[in-house]
Amino acid sequence: MKQWSVLPRVLIVLTVLAFFTGCGGNGGSGESVVLSSSGDALKMRFAAFGDLQIGTLQSGNASCTNIPQLRQTIIDCAGSDPVPEITFLNGDMVLNMIKDDGEALKTQLDAWQQLYSGLPDAGRSQLLPIPGNHEVDFEDLALNAQAPNPGAIDQWLLWFVRNGYDFAAGNGPTPAGSNPDSLARDESKLTYSFTRGVTHFTVIDTDVLTTKTDATTGLVLSGWIAINWIEEDVRKAQLDPSVSEIIIVGHRPVETPSYSTDSPGIINTAEYPLADRLSAVMSSNSKVKLLLVSHCHAWDARKLNNGAGVWQVIVGNAGAPIQEGWNPAGGVYFGYSLIDLYQSGKIVLSNYGRALPPSPQKFYEDSPVAPAPATLRETLTI
Repeated sequence: MKQWSVLPRVLIVLTVLAFFTGCGGNGGSGESVVLSSSGDALKMRFAAFGDLQIGTLQSGNASCTNIPQLRQTIIDCAGSDPVPEITFLNGDMVLNMIKDDGEALKTQLDAWQQLYSGLPDAGRSQLLPIPGNHEVDFEDLALNAQAPNPGAIDQWLLWFVRNGYDFAAGNGPTPAGSNPDSLARDESKLTYSFTRGVTHFTVIDTDVLTTKTDATTGLVLSGWIAINWIEEDVRKAQLDPSVSEIIIVGHRPVETPSYSTDSPGIINTAEYPLADRLSAVMSSNSKVKLLLVSHCHAWDARKLNNGAGVWQVIVGNAGAPIQEGWNPAGGVYFGYSLIDLYQSGKIVLSNYGRALPPSPQKFYEDSPVAPAPATLRETLTI
């Protein structure tokens, strides 16, 4: 990585009595506004991490999530100053991938929610889970292919609403009218957008249930996005004078690292070059600053289009089996990212990590060595 800068280490807390415009939850009357050493006010902090499923069924863990790593990441995020306003969970929190009516997913999600709700620091940051392929797809082993599962999508939405995670959802695309995105169902709470302060978030479902099928398998295509709706949403936010920056959040990346050949991203087809169009709409709208995804079990930051596009940051090292071929300096690690948005327009992304348990302890076990608090690995300034 070449374009790193060092995050200012000194933070000065200034109490303001007057209302600080555009600071979301960090700048109301009588609240604390965090300044960098250069005096640049922090508008918002949010966190992101993805991919917690442990890749196997484990006795005593109905969620199939990496419990020790989830617990420690929630503790770490809650202990940051300030606490993140929103925490995005970028998908693949459970294992699923079963071809059924969604009952396997329901069991795992309910177990995950019971686990998360019991954590002492749960709720200090507003959690916003995003579905990944492990939540909404099934795997056909005979065809060696994945496809969206309508029953699993139904169960995801029921769980999503029941637990209050739909606080920002509901304005997304539907199949009504001309349906240019070839949607097979209402997507309004799966792909959607919201504005917090002066920051516009576009949340995308990267495994939309489409009417298009793969000619080689006969299955519905996976890795599909509602690109026409996304393009229009981003263009509207670009023209909105009250919006300072646009952040796009999802599960599958546009581009995957060279070592991640087994983790394909958003698909391109001859008729629907979805990844290329998403990359183009981000590049052609100057307020789009960041694409935040996971899916690859690694941490990776790169500018799209051979360095000419926007930053894509993969935060897929939350607790799933580490991606083969990922070889960061100092060894592989689990972790999360904090994203700080400043009044000047600067965005600082801080990548935190903790070492995996020593062999022969399994990566999802917390004994005999429990996860340590994560430490700052590197920063990226946008």
